Amino acid sequence: MRILPVLAFSLIALPAVAAMPPLGNGYGAIDAPRDIDPLTLAQRFCDARIAESDMGALARYFAPKLTRLLEQHASAHLTAPVPWQSHEQRPTGCSLEVVNGFDDTIGVLVKLTYTANGTTWSDTLNLERTPDSWLINNVFYDGGGNLRFRLVDSLGS
Repeated sequence: MRILPVLAFSLIALPAVAAMPPLGNGYGAIDAPRDIDPLTLAQRFCDARIAESDMGALARYFAPKLTRLLEQHASAHLTAPVPWQSHEQRPTGCSLEVVNGFDDTIGVLVKLTYTANGTTWSDTLNLERTPDSWLINNVFYDGGGNLRFRLVDSLGS
C-alpha cells in the first residue's frame, strides 16, 4: 500500500523534472543567458593588465573566495600590489586561447599569453560559471603557483 502514493507522486513529478533544463549543480542552466562570456571577460582582464590599471573595474566579476582574499590582502598590506600575473613587468600585449570547453562547462580556462620587452609568458585565467555570469576564480601562473595561494601566503607573513 505504501508503494501506491510513491508511485503516483513519481508519475506526476517525473514529467516536470524531465522538462527542467540542466542546472549544473547550482551553476545555472548551461544555455542560460549571461551578462558576459568567458572570452570577453578574459579580454577585459588582459586590457587591464596591459593598461596597468586598477582591477577594481572587474571586481563585480571576482568569485566570492577571491573577493574575500583580496579584501584580506588589502587590509593587511595597504601598499603591496596584488600579484595578478606571474611576472612583475607590465605586459605590452596579450593574446587569448580557451583551453577547455566553453559555455557547456562549469569552469573555463583561458590561456593568457603576455609579451613585454622581448619576454613572453603564459598564465591561465580560471573562470567559474554562475547562473547569470562568469567569474574570475583564480589565475594559474606560468611556471607554477597561483594568485589565490600567493594571496594566502602573503597573509601569513
